[in-house]
Amino acid sequence: MLVSERRDYLPLMGTEFNPDQFSHIYPDGIERHWWHIARSAIVARELTRLCPGRPVLDIGCGRGVTLSHLRRRGIEAYGVEPADVAPVSGTGAWIYRGARAEDLERAERDRFSVVTLLDVIEHLSDPVEFLEAVASRYANLEHVIVTVPACPELWTNYDEFNGHFRRYEPAMIEELAHSLDWTLVRQRFFFRSLYFPIRVVARRTGRRSTRIRAPDGLAVAAHRALARLLLMEYRLPLGSLPGSSIIASFHTSTLRPAP
Repeated sequence: MLVSERRDYLPLMGTEFNPDQFSHIYPDGIERHWWHIARSAIVARELTRLCPGRPVLDIGCGRGVTLSHLRRRGIEAYGVEPADVAPVSGTGAWIYRGARAEDLERAERDRFSVVTLLDVIEHLSDPVEFLEAVASRYANLEHVIVTVPACPELWTNYDEFNGHFRRYEPAMIEELAHSLDWTLVRQRFFFRSLYFPIRVVARRTGRRSTRIRAPDGLAVAAHRALARLLLMEYRLPLGSLPGSSIIASFHTSTLRPAP
């Protein structure tokens, strides 16, 4: 069963971050951080491979960091975010702020056959129930792409601060697909270079900084270079070598009419 790896903290009961979490994780300029640049490029690559040319709804999009990257790559991306947060520059027109994906008007929901949930479902006590609710409201849904933190052995205070219920293993992704009666198209580790450094921290102290600092000045070029290296790493055929994250693509097996 999909169960929490840790329950000794107060978890989030949905996809919303509180203001303290947002200030730590999404400071101004965060779109220039290597982690977001690299993950956005990996997501764009998967979207282009799986479902090119289709509009995409990013559920739980936060400030629209990934949305901004996707639109610059020519992908017609939109976002929905339950928290009323300030979007990054140039994305406000494309985000349904203060709204849940299930509650959008039917005409809006029917536009999308592709949704992404990027580092979202680890915040949910029951991801199957949530994804079934989304599928029941999106009559044209065909493709779902998720990213999740990977490998329970990498658990640290960072996961607790962010309200994670679990870090995923490949078998858990397969079980998720089975529970939903969806087809798992493929899954793949990424950020493999981060696995061993985080593993060392997890084993020694289990503590890492919960505050992300946005790059500025000369550091911006360094972050871009690191992101390019991580994207190159993602393209390599590294088999089952673990990483700190997983990206998984699903095809919904049954299209259900919206109520």
